Amino acid sequence: MQLDVAIIGGGPAGCAAALALVSRGHSVIVIATPYDRVKPTETAVPALARLLRSLGAAHALRACEPCSGIATSRGRTTPVLQPAISNPYGHAWFIHRTRFDACLQQTARDRGAQWLAEGARSLAEDSGWSFNLNNRQAGFRSLGGHRHRLTSISRSSDQSESSAI
Repeated sequence: MQLDVAIIGGGPAGCAAALALVSRGHSVIVIATPYDRVKPTETAVPALARLLRSLGAAHALRACEPCSGIATSRGRTTPVLQPAISNPYGHAWFIHRTRFDACLQQTARDRGAQWLAEGARSLAEDSGWSFNLNNRQAGFRSLGGHRHRLTSISRSSDQSESSAI
């Protein structure tokens, strides 16, 4: 299998990178630890809508809700309400991460990114890139230019569990 890029991490940043690279004609694999717990709701800046539109993923906003204002004490001794109506860039967003991540991941797959549901444990560069997955080894080596080949995914002799990085 020949690939241009391996992205470790399938959250919003990894999916955004995959979508941007695939749209520019690169072949991509995303290596992401399966996550089966509900993720908390988070907030995002108004630029989220513009970023998602630029990636062709504006439909991911269906997993978000407008945030009409934020109370912050950043740089102050007492909290101050910053209403969205006074922000020239619009309102912030509440992101329902479980749905948001699932939408971005499916969009990346639909656009051609390959997906490997494994946890990467370590990364090393020694005449080619290699990384340990949960109980498996994978490697990339340069084929000249910037093209790399996934040279192997094989069982590791070390069956011990380790937290994903």
